[in-house]
Amino acid sequence: MPFPKRSRRRRHLAVGATVLVAAGGLALTLVPSANAATTQARHRVALHNGSVILDSGRNFKEPDGSEGAAGPGCVTLGQPGLASSVVLTGGPIRVFTGRRCTGHSAVLTQSVADLSTIGFDKKIVSIRFGR
Repeated sequence: MPFPKRSRRRRHLAVGATVLVAAGGLALTLVPSANAATTQARHRVALHNGSVILDSGRNFKEPDGSEGAAGPGCVTLGQPGLASSVVLTGGPIRVFTGRRCTGHSAVLTQSVADLSTIGFDKKIVSIRFGR
């Protein structure tokens, strides 16, 4: 799924910049896409093993069902683009917009009741767990 077009006024952040979202208590780190010719982010978050339940509705509701996933490593989801909320046990984990853990990504350190608050509503296609 492509990201929505942005306004003409853009704010550019450096790769590796950490953006804190106070409402959700999440720490997001911008990382290069898999095919970008840039260096890795300076501040790496150590991913840990765990499990997630991806719910199709906000606030952990399941109007169109849910999907579970667990680590270790990269997991491509069977129902990509389903999730509007995520229940995280363990972690942190990194979610991606592309198959095989590629594309835009965000680190989740706890459950998220509304993925639109971080720009990932119905966009999660794969997840990287720690080893």
